[in-house]
Amino acid sequence: MPHTHNRAPVVSILLPAYNSERYLAATLDSILNQTFRRFEVIIAIDGSTDRTLEIARAYARRDTRIKILELPHRGEVEARNAAFENANADSRYLMDHDSDDISLPSKLEKLVAYLDHHLEIAIAGCLAEYFDDHGNYRGHPMQEYEPLRIRQTFSRGNSMVNSATLIRREVFERIGKYRMLLDHADADDYDFFARALLAGFKLTNIQEVLHRIRLHPRSIGQTRRERDKLVIQSIRRAYLAGRPAVPFSYGLLRQTARRTFEVIFTMLKVAAIALGFPLLMFASSVHIDRGQTSSRIYPPSSSQNTPLKEASAHAMLAVIDRYLAAARRTRMLTPSLETEFLDFREKLAAVFRTNKSSGRGQRRDEH
Repeated sequence: MPHTHNRAPVVSILLPAYNSERYLAATLDSILNQTFRRFEVIIAIDGSTDRTLEIARAYARRDTRIKILELPHRGEVEARNAAFENANADSRYLMDHDSDDISLPSKLEKLVAYLDHHLEIAIAGCLAEYFDDHGNYRGHPMQEYEPLRIRQTFSRGNSMVNSATLIRREVFERIGKYRMLLDHADADDYDFFARALLAGFKLTNIQEVLHRIRLHPRSIGQTRRERDKLVIQSIRRAYLAGRPAVPFSYGLLRQTARRTFEVIFTMLKVAAIALGFPLLMFASSVHIDRGQTSSRIYPPSSSQNTPLKEASAHAMLAVIDRYLAAARRTRMLTPSLETEFLDFREKLAAVFRTNKSSGRGQRRDEH
């Protein structure tokens, strides 16, 4: 017989799950073993292709507090928001819970009691620790606990562990649901807490470890890709400016960056011509083939070969190298534009080498 619970839940736990068959059972066991009993769990199956749905259904048959949403695969943020929309409208508090983390037995009891007795606090979390698949302790995140310190340090780091945090429903009603600022980036919790602070809500952490964060290769938030770093930087800059971050498209970002690099590329060409380098090579007067330059480089006059010109060439090559490194790191260039950039750099370097060689020859002739 399934466990039945007739009273309205006090807490709605939002649990997005995508291909979570390995850890979902342990996570659900930790939630169902809470000493506080008045809660519901909305499991949002995000188009999983493994046994995640089967495991969730088995738990739902045992406990009526568990609801299951079967969704197409659209990502964690969409699944989390779908769970929120299907939560009991009478629950006072909400908690987002990763499908691989562990809640210690008294977590809900202590967080609910804290918010019930501290009406000035809108979001209460607890301290957390990391552990691996063997159950070994792997350290802990850096967390402030005083509301003022959380607010003061938020531009440098997020003290709130999403799965370890209980949130009043009024916060969602004021600032809205979770947002994906950039396609497939994992910083929606950081954005949510930033918006809560900017809206004037107070956040705190109970000074007790009540939550465990599992570390494994696929754990959410363990590996920050370049796009995640872009989002985090955007949130921090916006927070310091006193406003929420603005969602942006990765496709649009790439397009804008490509245009920027194209403009930089054009400016470098114009600067090279203005500096007096014999860049008739843009009309194919120089041909680069496996690093070798052809003999069709017109030697400069001695007046062109000055220390200033040499320094300028060095500076231009350094600028090109810097932008190429940034382009590769952020994957913002098309292969064709990167090839053109590299070709330009090789041609400029070839002209610079020829200029130096010609200048040395002329100086020997003069002596």
